[in-house]
Amino acid sequence: MNKMRIYLPKCEKYERLELSEIERAKLAMQIAEKGEQGLDDFIREEKEKKDSSVAKRIEELKQKIAEEEKKIEEEFAREMEREKELREKRLSELQESERELDSNLYSLEGVRDERIRDAVLNVPLLKVIDAGEPVKEGKLGKIWRKIKNFFVMIFAAIVRFIRWFLEKLGLVKKKKKDTKREKGVSIAIRLPFSSDELSKLVSRFGNAIFTNPYLEKDVEKRIIEEENISSARLKLRKYWDEEWYKRAASRILENEMERALEKEKKRLKSEQTEMRKKKREILNEKEDMSKDVGEVYRKKYEDMRKKVEDALKNEAIEALKKELADGLEDAGYIDRKGGKISITSKLVSRFADLLYMDVVKDISSNRESEVGIDNPLGVYVKERPRIAEDVSKIDIVGTYVSARLNHPWDKHIYDEDMIIARELRGTTTHVILLFDRSGSMDENDRLDAAKRACLALYKAIMHQNPKNIVDIVAFDTRAEKMSIKEVWECESRGFTNIAEALASARLLFSRTKVDKKLLYLITDGLPEAYTEEGKQKIGDVEKSTEYAIEEARKISGLGKKIGEIVSTIIMLEPKEERYLEHCLKIARELGGTMLVTSPKELSRNIFRDYYSVKPHT
Repeated sequence: MNKMRIYLPKCEKYERLELSEIERAKLAMQIAEKGEQGLDDFIREEKEKKDSSVAKRIEELKQKIAEEEKKIEEEFAREMEREKELREKRLSELQESERELDSNLYSLEGVRDERIRDAVLNVPLLKVIDAGEPVKEGKLGKIWRKIKNFFVMIFAAIVRFIRWFLEKLGLVKKKKKDTKREKGVSIAIRLPFSSDELSKLVSRFGNAIFTNPYLEKDVEKRIIEEENISSARLKLRKYWDEEWYKRAASRILENEMERALEKEKKRLKSEQTEMRKKKREILNEKEDMSKDVGEVYRKKYEDMRKKVEDALKNEAIEALKKELADGLEDAGYIDRKGGKISITSKLVSRFADLLYMDVVKDISSNRESEVGIDNPLGVYVKERPRIAEDVSKIDIVGTYVSARLNHPWDKHIYDEDMIIARELRGTTTHVILLFDRSGSMDENDRLDAAKRACLALYKAIMHQNPKNIVDIVAFDTRAEKMSIKEVWECESRGFTNIAEALASARLLFSRTKVDKKLLYLITDGLPEAYTEEGKQKIGDVEKSTEYAIEEARKISGLGKKIGEIVSTIIMLEPKEERYLEHCLKIARELGGTMLVTSPKELSRNIFRDYYSVKPHT
């Protein structure tokens, strides 16, 4: 079967995917929380919702799949007809090949004996008989041969006499007579044909070994190799014992014939085996060709249809994923380098906005009356909206211009395009958020809760007044000031050095002049590290607590010079009573309060504490 062409639908033909505000917010949350996996999770969850933008795109995909399946079905029908024709043609060729093989096998069996005969009768030694004319003896030659034979006979008689004499004396053992010795040249091998012709050739061979110089030389060479005797000894023995020489020549000829016989049998068997193998292959192929074409093609069709359906789904999902990623990248929410997605500060900022809005919705609706927000003074600044209520303050002209600059090809206005006029308050606040990221904060998602609370509170503070100052410091064995992106991406490590965290806060407060100063410290345990002469030391809880208390006194003293510093220590699920005791000592030295809560309630409680501070603007 030829390889089928599959026409996959082009996803660029789809209209631009438009996400709702809720979907866009959810996507931002997913990406911020899970990175690239969040994109996959968003698509998987949204495609199960009937009215979601992703589900609508999936429905378009289903229609494309149905169209493609119809094309596949039509293509298979055409292909099946072509296959039927090819099979009929191939069956005819196989039948012809089978007949030819049967004929060859039959012929091979018929010529088997003839080929063995030819192989045996054409051994080199027999062929040498006709290689040259026998040498004709002249009168001198006959006389010389008789003289040689006479002397050989005398020599042989002398040798036999000496042997007889030695045997009588008992010096050598008596040689047994060979009663089975046959005169002349004889061959004792089984042949699958009449041996008359062979007998004639063997008889000629027996005469030729004395008269044909070519054969005589060849036979003598082989006897020397097999009997392991010298040439001189061979010639001597040949003259005084012709029968021995003939028997030796017979063995040489017989061995050569047996080798030729076995070789030809093996060749015949190999040819038969190869022919039978080819016949089995033909019969197997004929069986395959005889199967129902429709049944074969139905299975192939189902397999192909499933592959195409999966390919279409995968392609569309990948295209949808790419389109969403492109939108996020255009909005400045992600960066893509080397095929990997990384979040940007802008996405973390948007994520912090969403966290802020979630906490606001969770807090009581009469929050403003409880905390007593001041009246506006009529000073406004243009910026992006923070919460849903900001839409009422939209700057129409500014928003339109922003949308055209951000995406001139698109007629829609998105939330990142919107510009609002926000009211500025009369006072400024400097808030420092210290959060513990030591190893123990990994338990029960305490570190994740602390990071979310810091980001949400950061947005709440900046929402009230863009001139407010918010510093976020993560501390373990060391303390480090971080951007909101660094905050979200930081991981747990090290030990709890509250003293260095407080020292960082004191330094930051001393550099600003604002109306209000707030300090929040989020931790889950005891001080277990401190800094002495620039070196971090761990393991001594009491000394670590002393250093922390000393830094708390310094902050309290700084507050008396530059203005009150309102401090709150938040304990997350303290394991033992002594954890509370140590942190309470630090809170008292700060002149602040201590709050005990769980990771789940952290954001809500820190917001309530923040909005309860007077004045809060």
